Order: sequence, then structure tokens, then C-alpha cells
Amino acid sequence: SHEEPPGDKGEAIRQECRARLVDFGGDEVFAFTPLLGLSWAYDAIWERRHDDDVTVVQVDMDDNPHLDQDAKKDFLAGLSKEEADARKSGKFVHFSGLFYPEYSDETHLRDAPTRDHLRGQDIVVGIDPGFRRTGVVWVAFDNDNGAFVFDEFYPQEMVVGPISDAIKDRNEFWNVDPIYVIDPSARNRATINAEGVEAEFAREGIYCEHGQNDRASGILEVKARLQQNRLVFSSDCRNILWEISRYRRDPRSNDEFAAVKRDDHLLDAMRYAIMARAWGNIAPNVG
Repeated sequence: SHEEPPGDKGEAIRQECRARLVDFGGDEVFAFTPLLGLSWAYDAIWERRHDDDVTVVQVDMDDNPHLDQDAKKDFLAGLSKEEADARKSGKFVHFSGLFYPEYSDETHLRDAPTRDHLRGQDIVVGIDPGFRRTGVVWVAFDNDNGAFVFDEFYPQEMVVGPISDAIKDRNEFWNVDPIYVIDPSARNRATINAEGVEAEFAREGIYCEHGQNDRASGILEVKARLQQNRLVFSSDCRNILWEISRYRRDPRSNDEFAAVKRDDHLLDAMRYAIMARAWGNIAPNVG
């Protein structure tokens, strides 16, 4: 394909082509400028770029020595920053306002740690309980208050008991004794038996502090850490990296920190953990 096939029709055409490849065991190749934001191509290609059977190559206009430099400059000058990033550098760009455009694999991705690496660091586990999804995130803080998101748990339709067992198993695996920070609304949120979620975690031996739930403060803290490379992620934490790539402003709201409320349980859990060790002497660039 010379351009990204759009919408449901594009995905349907792709599936028809893939069916024909089965006869020959062939390879599937796309070459295009990614202008459609959160498209099927983003999910099926870019989000799988670390898989063994997928190869993604980003090519910049600057890699083409035959382009006229003045013509290139004139072309890019008429574009928004987001569209220029897509057309010049081949970046998948969401035009609806990502909260964390600072994130990049090159700067913020790390190999999974060893247990020895975590020894002596402060470990905070953030918990964002939900009826359909619960987000649990493990964050290590070093002596300089740098944050390393090193594990995650993202169960679907699981009650507090099994979630608590899984958290304890992860703690034992990493040999850590964390503090827990939970969505403060969990105190009043009831499970099927009308017991508050926070109280139910306590009954399982997981005693939680209340997280700082001001979204604006939390987003600014995360942005500042990303900008100054004080927040990094294990390459094993694929779900939270997926959420980062989609976490964006709600275009229907006048509040600049109102978010599209989906695909954010792990990010909310991380925000509670990060705000428990806020790095208060930095100011993010929010331009």
C-alpha cells in the first residue's frame, strides 16, 4: 500500500489481502505516511512494533538526499506541528491532543529490572479499581526520586480477593514490601456484597493510603518527569505504554485537563503512585 487505508473499509481490504497471502506464505508490506491517528494500522502495526514477526522502519524526509531543501522547508511551514511530525518523520500522530506527547521509546523505555536493582528503593503500588478493569502499577523510586514503572497488573472483571492474591504474588516475586495508594473514591465504591473496595482490600491485608486525585496536578507531574527523564518504564509494561499512546484531552470539554475516560486505569494508578512521591521542584512545559 502506498498510503494508509482508511477506516473499516481499509481494514476489510487488508484482511482480504491477508487471506490471499495464506496460499503462498507471503509477507505483508505497507509503506505510507501515518495520518489517521488511532487507526487500525496504529493498533495492528505500530503497537506491535516490538513483536518478533513485525518490523517497523521510520523514515524521515531528511533521509532522502534528493529532495530540494527550500521546497521541503516551504512545504513543512504550512503544516501544524502534529502533521509535520507525521509527514516529515513518519510518526503516528493523534490530532486530538495527547497529554503525554513527550513519551518516546528511545528516551523512556528500559529493560525489565532485576530484583537486585530494586533493593533499597522505595516501592509504591498504585491501585485504580474498576468494575470492568482494575489497574495496578508498581513504581520504584531511587535516592534521587527518579521513578521506574517496573510492573503492572490489568485484570478484567476480577474481584478484590483474587486481585489481592495476585498483588501479593508479584510482591513476593520482586521481593518488595510496598506501600499502597488507591483511588480515594474506592472508600465509597461498593462491591456486590456492598462492602467498600478499600475496606475489602484491607480485609485481604492490603492497607491503602488515599491517592491524590487532582487530575491536573497529576498530569503536570507526569509531564514534568517525562520531559526531564525522571520517569521511565519497563519494556514488559506493554499495557500502560498502550494507554500512554492514547491518553488524550476530551474535545467536548472546556477543561484542558478533562480526559477521554477510557483506557486509563493503569495511568490513573500510576498517577496516584507518582503523586505519593511528587517531584515538586520542577515545572513542566505545557505549551
